[in-house]
Amino acid sequence: MAISQMAATRPCNLDAIGFGSRGVRLLKVPATIDEAEAEKRHGFAVRANSILAFIECDQEQRPKLREAIVDAMLWAQTQPK
Repeated sequence: MAISQMAATRPCNLDAIGFGSRGVRLLKVPATIDEAEAEKRHGFAVRANSILAFIECDQEQRPKLREAIVDAMLWAQTQPK
């Protein structure tokens, strides 16, 4: 199946199709700012889960700690370097 056919049959957000030295690259771009924020939060939540793997705490505390870690990561990105 050709790339143009795949893009036409599968719903996704493709901004561009680039042809580089390594072949074809499809660049996925979030459709909205909200989707980009949700994707960033999800990535940080995955990292937070890795951090929480080394911390012993009650299962009830884990969601609160995960959210605090994600919020701290988002806040850190807004700070000047």
